[in-house]
Amino acid sequence: MKVSIVALIIILLIYIRSRYKKSNKINVIHDINISNEISNETSTDYSPLIDITRILTENDDDVVTSIKLLVNHPERFDYKYDERLEEIGFSTIQHPDLITAYWLTR
Repeated sequence: MKVSIVALIIILLIYIRSRYKKSNKINVIHDINISNEISNETSTDYSPLIDITRILTENDDDVVTSIKLLVNHPERFDYKYDERLEEIGFSTIQHPDLITAYWLTR
């Protein structure tokens, strides 16, 4: 079972990264003078991570709540899990998909 969950997470990450790269290229071409914060907000919708977390954890309230916080309020997630994020070296603004994979596999 764990192998299939890890495989599903890897497929999910590849899918999200491919969508991010495509949308990021479009933003760079059309909005070259716009700050990274604005382009990151409009480039990728990470809300599917919440549903995937529900499925993979069989609706584990703690994990789902954490991922909801990550997707909807990354600044609050940063504050709450500052030490863990520092350990793994990921940013909530640049790597919500990788943080979700870490949260699901820890």
